[in-house]
Amino acid sequence: MAYTYLDATYEEGDDKGNTLVDASKHQISWDASYNLAGYQSTISGYYYSDAFSDSANTKEENASGSLGKIPSYTVWNLNVSKDLYEQGNTKLSIDVAVNNLFDKEYYFRGVDTSPVGRYPALGRTYSVTGNLTF
Repeated sequence: MAYTYLDATYEEGDDKGNTLVDASKHQISWDASYNLAGYQSTISGYYYSDAFSDSANTKEENASGSLGKIPSYTVWNLNVSKDLYEQGNTKLSIDVAVNNLFDKEYYFRGVDTSPVGRYPALGRTYSVTGNLTF
């Protein structure tokens, strides 16, 4: 488990004392692994507290969605891997992953030059990866 406390503010200019853009004050990440019958399972996740999308620290969202507070979110991931073959220096394994396990809907704000206000994060995704080392 890891925890980050970030109190990042502007030190000069019109926005002096305001929180930096996209700087979540609290960030937590965690994972736990378990081995059973040759399978390794890992559940992991992360939490980001709310953040501001502009240097003025605008709290209310505007009509285009380009300004306003970015809500906090928590995302969980699951990974299961298995060694399929191993002889000498040769090893073959497979890995199956589900990211955003609970299909959490969350978003990011566009950059200052973008006309798009919200960028939705990916929903639940799946991946299968094979790994051959020799």
